[in-house]
Formats: sequence, structure tokens, C-alpha cells
Amino acid sequence: MRIGLFGGTFDPIHIGHLNLAKSLIDKNYLDRIIFIPAAKPPHKPGKPITEFSQRCKMVELAVKDISYFSVSNLEEKRLPLPSYTYDTVKEFKKIYPEDTLFLIIGEDSLLQIHTWHRIKELISCCEIITYPRPNENSSLEKLEAFWSKEDAEKLFASLVNLKLYEVSSTQIRESLKSGYNENKVLTSEVLDYIKENNLYR
Repeated sequence: MRIGLFGGTFDPIHIGHLNLAKSLIDKNYLDRIIFIPAAKPPHKPGKPITEFSQRCKMVELAVKDISYFSVSNLEEKRLPLPSYTYDTVKEFKKIYPEDTLFLIIGEDSLLQIHTWHRIKELISCCEIITYPRPNENSSLEKLEAFWSKEDAEKLFASLVNLKLYEVSSTQIRESLKSGYNENKVLTSEVLDYIKENNLYR
């Protein structure tokens, strides 16, 4: 089975995340996707984020009726340590030794992935799927500035042809500050949870 590992802060999860994941299934890139809320994102030190349990609950609500989606709280177990992707993937390798794991990242991350913790080991133990991001223009030449030709070609080949979803959790949080009006970029269950718990106000 081809299992996609979709990590993120998901603060909150929105239809951009969901539509992207559905597209990866519909286009037969993957058979199943596991959403992995980051417990302590190392790339966001000092930035305020919603409690892990609440972000995790919102993801659970968003995917609960989709059979090929699931949620993992694995990263919570490593608190207070940072949520390094390498450590997470290694844990999933133990859980799914017979399956092929694909790490789902955005094009913006592809251009910065050389800075990630134990990145050489990471790209050797799983496949990468890169989805397009607005205002990004990755190229083989840009990757070759940090990688060997072989690795750069492998990473560049990870880019998949999917629709761009220009939805941002940051923009959603800003919008919610002014009131809980009808929000077409959140599922009704997630929006109800946000209202009930007075989040982002």
C-alpha cells in the first residue's frame, strides 16, 4: 500500500488541505493518507499555536467520514521535544514495514528541505510527493545549489501536477478574529468546534 504522511500545524485544517489530499487519492498517487498534526513545529519557534489536542480534534472532525483518511497523534508523545519529520517517519516505518511511505510536502518546503533535521537520512527512508504552492517557482537548478545532481533530480521529480489551492490557515485565523460568520473554507464540523471553543478570537 502507498501511504501518504501529511504533516502540518493544521491551525486550523481547511478545505485546501482536504482537497489536496483527495486529489492525491483520486489521481492514484496514494492509497491512503494519514494526517499528522505537529506537536511542536521546529520551524515555528516561539510562535503561538493552538493547543495540540484542539488542532488534533479539528483534523479528526474534518476527516471522520472519509475512509481513506486517518489522523495520528504520534508527535504528541515526543513533547516537549521538537516534532522533527525524520523522527516521525522512522516511527511510521516501524508501524508499516511492508508499505511504501510518501512524505507530502509543499513546493515552498521543497526549496527549504535541505535545512531540515537529518534530511539525507529522511529522503533515503521514504518517497517525497511535492504539491504546488502559490508564488513558488522551483527548478532543478535551484535544487542543485544544495543537492547532488542525483538527489536534486529525484526531489524535482517529486512535484505532482495538481490544482493550486490558495487557502491559508493564517488568513483564516485573521478572518475569524472579527467574527464567526459563514466560512466556506472550513467544514461545518470544524467551524462549529471553533465557535464552541472560542478559538482565534
